[in-house]
Amino acid sequence: MVTKALLEVSINGIGRLHKTSIFPCGIFQCMKGVNRKPGDPNYDLFRLALKSTAQRLYPNYANVDWSGNEGYDKSDPKTYFSTMGCVEGNEIITYKFKGDLYVESFKRMWSRLSDYFISKQQINGNSENLYLDVDGVKIYDTKRGFVSVKRIIRNKSSECKNVTWTFANLHNGSSILYKSGKSQGRSPKRA
Repeated sequence: MVTKALLEVSINGIGRLHKTSIFPCGIFQCMKGVNRKPGDPNYDLFRLALKSTAQRLYPNYANVDWSGNEGYDKSDPKTYFSTMGCVEGNEIITYKFKGDLYVESFKRMWSRLSDYFISKQQINGNSENLYLDVDGVKIYDTKRGFVSVKRIIRNKSSECKNVTWTFANLHNGSSILYKSGKSQGRSPKRA
């Protein structure tokens, strides 16, 4: 019932102007025998998620059955791969790039990778919200070892002065949201 209600709100939009909600970021998990094919018990929710995507570009999708998630326990969601995380921008991260191993802050990683990859402006029109499409970058994950990164996103939050929010999508489906700077307000609403 909750998933259906969230998808219906996504389809209808929020507020009197029926705007597309981007937070919280909805992630629909697709799984064989659960919602992937007609006859699966939650196939109706998968179809509703597709309708929402067609109208609003949300939710995002996670394929629980992908090969990198082998051995998960279908009855235990804690064994599925992680789709989001959050650390401070000054926290230390271990990653590999161009054959070298780096142990430095996320903030420094953004700066270093910006020297190699073109910063592009996000569609939202805020010139401070940028992303890098990266290649050859692997971030260390304590569960899976080094995993490839496809894109790193940096958002300047209008709700937090002097805070930079950065979102890194990892190749294995995991992602990390982190911030740097001094917060003088609330953090962005993120699931």
